[in-house]
Amino acid sequence: KFILNAPIGSGKSTALMKHIHENKTNSYIIVVPTINIANSFFDLTDCEEDSIKLCVKDGAFKDIKQAIDDNVRVIITTYHTASKCLGSIIEFMHGSSETLKSASDRSGKLLDKYRLFIDEAHLLLQHPPLIEMTREFSYVGLKTATPRKLKHLSVFNNYINITPSIKTHYQR
Repeated sequence: KFILNAPIGSGKSTALMKHIHENKTNSYIIVVPTINIANSFFDLTDCEEDSIKLCVKDGAFKDIKQAIDDNVRVIITTYHTASKCLGSIIEFMHGSSETLKSASDRSGKLLDKYRLFIDEAHLLLQHPPLIEMTREFSYVGLKTATPRKLKHLSVFNNYINITPSIKTHYQR
């Protein structure tokens, strides 16, 4: 679990897309703030058509569940959709089998299979369900240009902070 701290325009999203392209055996859920950003990520992702799913419209719960059932490698969604849908899917996985052990096994496999990446992670403060959801996944990456907004949340205390050396500075 890590927090990537780099300035706006430094290539955080490009680096994530490159990582996804180079690591074809891993599966990802990418959560972004807006539909426009979700569309941009979808356009930037160099994946086979059947290995990527954009889940941002009405019926996204069904779309995300179907994408997971179909083993779609890259699922892209928004904060709003993820706040409402991913928690329900995790609960569904916990409660859908006959025994507690097998429910735990099923949800564990789901949460170990997918790597959760959250863009503009400082906005998590406005979406508490997503903060709690980060506890459920084994692999979590947070991208932000303002990590100081996250430092007071205990859930992120054990995250590795990555701050690449970048010489680009913007005039404001």
